[in-house]
Amino acid sequence: MTIFVIFSHYFAEIDGGLAQAGIGFVGVDGFFVLSGLLVGRLILDKGEAANFYQVFYVRRICRTFPIYFLCVALALAGGAALDLPENDSVPGWSYFAFVSNIFAALQDDVGRPWLSPTWTMAVEEQFYLVAPALMLATPRHRLLGVLAGIVVAAILIRLALHAYGANSITSLILLPTRADNLAIGLACAVLLKTSVRWNSTICRAAPIVLLFAIVPLKLAGGLEAVVIVGHTIVCVAVGFFLLGLIDGAPEARRFENRTLIFFGETSYATYLTHLPVLWCAHTLILQERPSLSSAAGVAVTLACIPITVGVAFLLTRFIEAPITAAGRRMRWDFSARGQRQSVTA
Repeated sequence: MTIFVIFSHYFAEIDGGLAQAGIGFVGVDGFFVLSGLLVGRLILDKGEAANFYQVFYVRRICRTFPIYFLCVALALAGGAALDLPENDSVPGWSYFAFVSNIFAALQDDVGRPWLSPTWTMAVEEQFYLVAPALMLATPRHRLLGVLAGIVVAAILIRLALHAYGANSITSLILLPTRADNLAIGLACAVLLKTSVRWNSTICRAAPIVLLFAIVPLKLAGGLEAVVIVGHTIVCVAVGFFLLGLIDGAPEARRFENRTLIFFGETSYATYLTHLPVLWCAHTLILQERPSLSSAAGVAVTLACIPITVGVAFLLTRFIEAPITAAGRRMRWDFSARGQRQSVTA
């Protein structure tokens, strides 16, 4: 999924790039669904623990905070030193408070372009604040209905924003407008707890059918239609794909490839560093914003790929992995099992 984002940012969404190859949104949608699935399974499996909230949030903080804060701090300092584009519409402190997406939506401006991907982390952290309470307070037999309602509500919110002329950024980077993506992942987690056996053929075919459905949708309704319902379709496709993999679809073996495992393990650090590396390299070497309009620009962009991979590996190996492991030493306490009857109701 991160590979989709990097490809889009490096070769489609910059000057001289091939705009039609901008498939990064698929990676972002997939990231949200996968996040919802993993968090949902964790809540359903461990929600009865007496110390659930303490362990959940300590582990999330250890997993996401350290390299995020480090990367943002270094990116802001480097941006100031290299005189990269600054924009007061998204204040620097908002990146650390995980509210940069709110400022970007209010101002219709992503702020510093080399830190623009951080809006997804803002949405993710906001999601962590509400998902456990929602899942634990809702009886198990009503969860799918509630999650389906959230999906519909998110689509209606995007439709209303479009009808009232709101900017496109607002429709894409706020938790309420992306709630369907995450709710679909949570729904997948709930479905995996049922006794239903997933038809591998359906799970393998559905993503192809759904993704192709976006083509006539875009032709008929344009970009607005894709924004309003297209992302939901992509997320449903990803949900089917993940259900198929978990149920043992043949494609699952391909993800045991060492290269894919490496990129999976370093994906978080790669996601956080790929744009700062791109902007710093182009500024230092060519004294210009990222561009593919010249041979030199193409060469610098290509050189940024191994640099990003190397930086991501170091961050993962020496910061993310050990701190995440430390957080996982905090154990779940099931001595008071039954205190959270809502989980099994």
